Amino acid sequence: MHAILLALLLAQNQTCSAPDLAVSARVAGVTQNDGLNHYAIAVTVRNVGSAPSGWQFVDVYKNGEKKDAKGIPSLGPGRSYTYTYGYNRSREAGNGTIDLSFQPASRSGCNTSNEGYVLTF
Repeated sequence: MHAILLALLLAQNQTCSAPDLAVSARVAGVTQNDGLNHYAIAVTVRNVGSAPSGWQFVDVYKNGEKKDAKGIPSLGPGRSYTYTYGYNRSREAGNGTIDLSFQPASRSGCNTSNEGYVLTF
């Protein structure tokens, strides 16, 4: 029992020695045109690991279905990259009725922070 507990504690205290991408997103602005709201969404990807990430992607999902992907340049440890993602929806749609999930599509790394980010607007 003590050996299992010790192993779990040691695993929690290990630092990532590989790329580890964390994603966040926010609505940066909204413009209106012909019955549509155009949302400018600022998406930030940060490498919280201790190795360069190489070229990666952020996948965009709506209701569990992949809708888009954006290429992200290689990021050194502690570096970040922000891009703007555009999304259109009806002006009559209610606030807080859509969830977009931004998921790093990393094929290597620690994967401790890359659960992605869900933006509700």
